[in-house]
Amino acid sequence: QVVQGELIGEIGATGRVTGAHLDWRMNWFDRRLDPAFLVGPQE
Repeated sequence: QVVQGELIGEIGATGRVTGAHLDWRMNWFDRRLDPAFLVGPQE
């Protein structure tokens, strides 16, 4: 559950990148989940 005003992410350009980008990850304990599985297909 996310409450209003809670920090849910940061932006930046660290490592070997050419610009700021979104790295959207979802984890369940120590396992990574595919977000597309949870949000369904996009039109």
